[in-house]
Amino acid sequence: MAWRPGRYLIDGELDNTRPGSIAGWLRFAGLPHRVSIELSGDFAGSLKGSRIHVSGCKRASTQAAIRYMRSFSLSQTGTGGDILIDGNSSGQSVLYIEWYSDQDGRVVLELAGTSVQVLD
Repeated sequence: MAWRPGRYLIDGELDNTRPGSIAGWLRFAGLPHRVSIELSGDFAGSLKGSRIHVSGCKRASTQAAIRYMRSFSLSQTGTGGDILIDGNSSGQSVLYIEWYSDQDGRVVLELAGTSVQVLD
């Protein structure tokens, strides 16, 4: 089973400007601190080699976020999977972020309607 905490994402930054490395942070509702990200791998497609800022949705209730996120590690190390922007048939782009965490196993964020800003 994969972690799917996308509905609780508040914001974050991920950096792939160093080849073979993805570093940054993500902030989720329900967690007291940012989640640090240190992964091996690269973004895919048009995002490869860039640094991005993500602004998520804040729709989830705090209690639901606390329940879901309570055992999620604040330090994520491991291997990056697919990290890309994917267009679909309805014309809405989806930011897809996947990694294989040493702490929590597979983590998948499918973020439709999320603001993504390429910083570099």
